Amino acid sequence: MEDDAPSELQMKPDEMLALAQRAAELVVARIENLPLEPAWRGGWRSELEPIMREDAPEEGRPAVEVLERAAREILPIAGRVDHPRFFAFVPSSPTWPGVLADFMAAGHNIFQGTWLGASGPSQLEVVVLDWFRDWIGYPDPAGGLLTSGGSAASLDAFVAPREAAGAP
Repeated sequence: MEDDAPSELQMKPDEMLALAQRAAELVVARIENLPLEPAWRGGWRSELEPIMREDAPEEGRPAVEVLERAAREILPIAGRVDHPRFFAFVPSSPTWPGVLADFMAAGHNIFQGTWLGASGPSQLEVVVLDWFRDWIGYPDPAGGLLTSGGSAASLDAFVAPREAAGAP
């Protein structure tokens, strides 16, 4: 006999919207208050243990409670790379459309490791790379791929010449 009852991990659409609204409010408040906060807020393990250490819960907590605790006690204890006075590293600072794009990508749970797994996003990557090719002035057969950041790009830059030379 099939069990058609929803999983306790599933939420109703109105609950999902309310939770997404609260998450958006927390992120917008963070961005709005960013200039008033320090650019860097680290913590020692001895300071963080009493805040975060607890036994694994036997039962779930309301999702909004988890979001609010994360926004209040966990996520602020980090470097704020999008802070106007943050000059320590070189990661990019997200724009609001970029934040929403990450939200959309995560919500669609896309695996883009193959064309079969994500033909639409893969085609978008090809189009964007063609734009770059045209802007830079490379010839038509030039191509590439978008990476998650500098480390992956550097690895690709080391491997590509080896592959082009015919090395295994």
